[in-house]
Amino acid sequence: MSASEDKQPAVQAPAQEDPAPQRVPGTAQSPATAGATATGAAEQGPVAEAAPAPGSGPDSTAPESVDETAIQPTPAPGEPASGEPVPGEPVPGEPASGQPAPDLPTAAAAKDSGAARVFRARHLVAACAGAALLAGVIGGVLGSWSSGADVPLSPWSAGSGGTSGPLAAGPVPQVAGEALRSTVTIEASCPGVRIVGTGFFFDSSGHILTNAHVVEPGGHAGKLTVAFSDGSTFRASVVGVAKGYDIAVVKLDGKHRTPAPLPLGNSDQAVIGQPVVAAGAPFDLAGTVTSGIISALHRPVTTRNGTASAYLSALQTDAPINPGNSGGPLLDDAGRVIGVNSAIDSATSPGAGPAGSVGVGFAIPINQAKWVADSLVDHGRAQYAQLGFKVNGAYTGRGVQIGPDPRTDGGPSVIPDGPAGRAGLKPGDVIDRLDGLDIDNGPALISAVWSHRPHDRVEVEYLRDGRTHTVMVVLGARSGSS
Repeated sequence: MSASEDKQPAVQAPAQEDPAPQRVPGTAQSPATAGATATGAAEQGPVAEAAPAPGSGPDSTAPESVDETAIQPTPAPGEPASGEPVPGEPVPGEPASGQPAPDLPTAAAAKDSGAARVFRARHLVAACAGAALLAGVIGGVLGSWSSGADVPLSPWSAGSGGTSGPLAAGPVPQVAGEALRSTVTIEASCPGVRIVGTGFFFDSSGHILTNAHVVEPGGHAGKLTVAFSDGSTFRASVVGVAKGYDIAVVKLDGKHRTPAPLPLGNSDQAVIGQPVVAAGAPFDLAGTVTSGIISALHRPVTTRNGTASAYLSALQTDAPINPGNSGGPLLDDAGRVIGVNSAIDSATSPGAGPAGSVGVGFAIPINQAKWVADSLVDHGRAQYAQLGFKVNGAYTGRGVQIGPDPRTDGGPSVIPDGPAGRAGLKPGDVIDRLDGLDIDNGPALISAVWSHRPHDRVEVEYLRDGRTHTVMVVLGARSGSS
């Protein structure tokens, strides 16, 4: 999948041959490359540092040997300006008083310009329309490919009283109408690049949540324009960007009344088969909604935007997501946001231009996106969890092996008094599970670690001398560069 993050993890992940997800493409193309280490934080890298070693998993890539496929990024907004609502001023996206509200509002669409992203084994297209992103897993610790527990398919709730009619088949019309009022189209432009993505209001202060690769096409900050469902447009600025999480927060410049924020759900309660609705501007077609189900949980995805890499433990969905959808909301059947659309897997070959949905899309769980966004609003940056060790890039087996001592640079593989060291992990140990998720390679480990907050306790299962051991590790913290 595609997510744009400038990270250089403290642990590098082994190279993978499995398909990697791409970010949903945007309107402009811009190449990206990334690397990460397991011990590092967001922009600087995953929780542990290591030389790339072969691994498996759709979104994992190795720092030195990365098999990447074209990915396209999503446009991102600039910094938001704070301001109090202006009395009497109509709320953007809503009809003026005395005028009937349109059935399905539409926003000004921007010109299409395909952006290709590169991923290791699989083609993933960023959900936004714009600069090209290269997705590669260079870091060490990524989330596992575990698809989550199998659960019964939950049917769409029927219309009131079970009566037949347009709403009897499900809540899509109602969810769509409510979602579009608070969903906006974001255009980001910088010299030679113009991309279009999506965002949505998520708090009462008028902040807009979107993807980092939307506001920074190709890793460069762009000038942002936000378009509402009624066609009105406003300049906006970036409040903060967390490239490693592919999350950004934007706010309108000046003082404006804004729509009510979308209600947020609980992504920890998401189940396979659960109905969902995606809202956004695929291929610059603003005000578009699509529906589907959650098809997998905890899917490790690695994306690249410019020189930044993002590592996600994503919700997988078959709801059609295309270039321009990046940063848009993925909602449950009650209209609550459970994910932020970020990337898609594409069957299109690299360099063939913007690719469309093949039924495999990825969204950042809202529980993670929310705390990252809150951190950006409060502090202007986000922290990244870390394990504190260097990965053995020459290891070719399943899991992630801590590098031997001494390293080629003479330093220790396990950071003294770091999270892994305090828990008793040693050089040569092979980590194969984290909090119940299988860890196939470095990128999978990074995704799994970064799905947690710094200082969280996680259960780590590892092999030492042929025997399996389990230990609790308190994750460390590392601040990103932006």
